[in-house]
Amino acid sequence: MIRVLLADDDKDLRELIKTQLEKHGYDVTEVSSGADAIVEAVENEYDILLLDMLMPGLEGFQTIRVLRRVTPDLEILAMAA
Repeated sequence: MIRVLLADDDKDLRELIKTQLEKHGYDVTEVSSGADAIVEAVENEYDILLLDMLMPGLEGFQTIRVLRRVTPDLEILAMAA
C-alpha cells in the first residue's frame, strides 16, 4: 500500500483529498503545517508527500529544503490552490 503524507492548512481540502485517495487504496496521514510534516516524515516512512506550498508559518519551499536534508528519498508533490 502506498503511504501518503498530506500537508495542507485547509482542513476541508485535506479531508477532501484524503477521502479521495483512500477510496483508491492509499494510506493517508494528514498534517496541517510544514513543521508537522517534517516531524511526521522523520518519525515515519512515507512514499510521497503532498505539500501545500502556501501555508502560514513554515511555507512550502522552507519545508522542502529541510526535508531534502533529513529525508532525501521522500517524493514531494507541491500543490497550490
